[in-house]
Amino acid sequence: MPGSKRVEKENLWRILKKTIIQNTGKSGIFPTRIPELCYHCHEEPEMPIRHFMQPVLIIVVQGAKFVQVGNDRRSYSAGMFFLSAVDMPVTSCVLEASRTHPYLSLSISLDINIIASFAVQARFMPRSENGAVTGATGHEADAELLDAVARLAELSRDPVDVACLKSGIIGEIHYRLLKGGAGEILYSLCSLNAPLSRIRDIIMWIRENYRKRFTISDLSRYFSLAPSTLHKYFKQVTSLSPIQYQ
Repeated sequence: MPGSKRVEKENLWRILKKTIIQNTGKSGIFPTRIPELCYHCHEEPEMPIRHFMQPVLIIVVQGAKFVQVGNDRRSYSAGMFFLSAVDMPVTSCVLEASRTHPYLSLSISLDINIIASFAVQARFMPRSENGAVTGATGHEADAELLDAVARLAELSRDPVDVACLKSGIIGEIHYRLLKGGAGEILYSLCSLNAPLSRIRDIIMWIRENYRKRFTISDLSRYFSLAPSTLHKYFKQVTSLSPIQYQ
């Protein structure tokens, strides 16, 4: 909708803020009719906690959130998003919040297979093939992404709309992420032509077989990667070695 006031970022932020406030209580995580979508509201800061984060997009609408991945520590204020592209350990907390100005955000679970299919269809190319790629990233949210997210939030009001339109809008959100600032990390981890896509496969294998005993050499043979390369890339993406991850 070129030139439409609908896609002006300030208006989109107002839509998202109003929607979250209307669908949350004082503090907590609030599911919606769309299983992939949750709203978050907190009236006070939290202590950092360490936990596993599955592939997810978190958009901060008000306040600020702290996230540490490995040694990388960042705060995400209103207007920014944090994205985890793989199952990985993080340390996070609400950084800025109060009763009069609560922390507000929304989270959308991601399906990396959807992103992979778009990567193949659109043939997106990473901007820096030699750059270090981690399993998480953060950027300022652009208007195209926000517009799709706002439409998903508005969609959640009507169960019939959800049943008929949800998959298309969720697909668009994945596409916008791949096309935008997070595209390099997503392409590198999802494209069949990129070596780092095998790290995603290894992560999935470990989660499915975490009770089994294995060594780096076992993984190296199974996934056709040199042990040193496997260990280096795995730690680069997840901040852990494969054995620590298990």
